[in-house]
Amino acid sequence: MSTRHERGPRPAEIADAIEAEIRSGHRAPGTALGSRSALSEQYGVGESTIYSAIGTLKDRGMVIGQQGRGVYVADPSTWRIIITDTPDPDPPADP
Repeated sequence: MSTRHERGPRPAEIADAIEAEIRSGHRAPGTALGSRSALSEQYGVGESTIYSAIGTLKDRGMVIGQQGRGVYVADPSTWRIIITDTPDPDPPADP
């Protein structure tokens, strides 16, 4: 029985990979992300997986969609910081 990962990366993994490329400067603000079919081929997944990954990137403010023109890397001022491990708001006092 094959696992999901063996069929290809999940949308969140693709979104994380593209976000890393954007934050590292490999994909500059204002540049096209690429067509869904090209990204689908690059990551070895279906276009619906890419569509979901792009949705995640839009939610993070990393990319913007332009009707009929494509998806572009957003200006860094719109990027959201995703916090995965939040500190305790009331840490214990030192003894």
